[in-house]
Amino acid sequence: MEGDKQWHANGSSSYMPAFDMLDRISTPAVSMLARQVQGVLEEKGFIRVLRAQLEGPLETGLRVPTVMADDGFTQFDALFYWED
Repeated sequence: MEGDKQWHANGSSSYMPAFDMLDRISTPAVSMLARQVQGVLEEKGFIRVLRAQLEGPLETGLRVPTVMADDGFTQFDALFYWED
């Protein structure tokens, strides 16, 4: 996913990982960097997880300590959660 963080004289702003951001990289420089990083990670035994792999539901009864989802937790929620 691609996001941005900004700093300015009065503070900063950022983004939260969101399911609809998965597999979406629109900036050419970020796309090139992602390909390079993916190659390095694959050499170390890591894989890139795609949107289709993270949209499935978690097993019934499993909960994720997040304030970003109400119910119906997905694989994505288990990996990227926000607890305030």
